[in-house]
Amino acid sequence: MNKPLLYIENSIQAKEDFNYAVEKYFNLINWQEECNILDVGCGPGNITYESLFPLLPKTMKSLVGIDLSTHFIDYAKSHYQKDQRIQYHHLDITTDNIPHEFEENFDNIFSFYCLHYIKNQQAAIRNMYKMLKPGREVFLNFLGHCTSMEIYSSLENDKKWKPFLKPDNLLAPTHTDKQAEKYLRELLENCGFTVRLSHKVEKIWIYPQKMFIGKQIP
Repeated sequence: MNKPLLYIENSIQAKEDFNYAVEKYFNLINWQEECNILDVGCGPGNITYESLFPLLPKTMKSLVGIDLSTHFIDYAKSHYQKDQRIQYHHLDITTDNIPHEFEENFDNIFSFYCLHYIKNQQAAIRNMYKMLKPGREVFLNFLGHCTSMEIYSSLENDKKWKPFLKPDNLLAPTHTDKQAEKYLRELLENCGFTVRLSHKVEKIWIYPQKMFIGKQIP
C-alpha cells in the first residue's frame, strides 16, 4: 500500500468500525494524566489525527503513530502532524529491534484495522507488550475471518493476478483459524497480557459502486 490519498478515500469501512468500537468500548479505558499514547498501524495518519486524537485526554503528553509504509508515514508527517505532541515514525511492529525510547513508554496502545494485515501476529503482540508500561492497556480493533480476504487466495491461481499476489505472506492466522477469538486470547495471554474483554461482531459490509467504477489512481 503506497497510495495515501487512495487509501484515505476508500477507508470508509475502517472509519465506520472505528466509530463502532469507540461508541461501544472507549468508556472502559482507564486513562492516565499526561499519558503517552501509541497508534500501531496509523496508515496515512487521518484516523489517528481526525478521529483518535480528539478523544484523548487534554493532558495527554504524546501521541505516536507508527506504520510499516514509508509512503504513509511521509504523508502523515506532512498532513497530520498539526500538534507538537503528535509524532509519526516508520516502524515495523514485528521488528526484533524496538527503539529503546519506546520500551515500557506507553500508557495506552491502540491499533485500528492493522492486525489483520500482519502475518506474524505473535511478534506484533509481543512488541506491544514490551512498549506498554506495566499494568497499562491495549485496545485492538481488526478484521477476523473475512470473505473479502479469501479473494487473494482465489486470485493466486489466475494468470493475470498471480505475479502480484502472495497470499501466504498476507493472510494472518486470524483469517484462517476457525477459532480465531480463542487463538487471539491465548496469544495475548502467552505474551503477558490479561484479557479484560474480547468481543467478536459479525457484520455485512456493502461497498458503494462508485468505489470501483471510473476510479483514477493518484
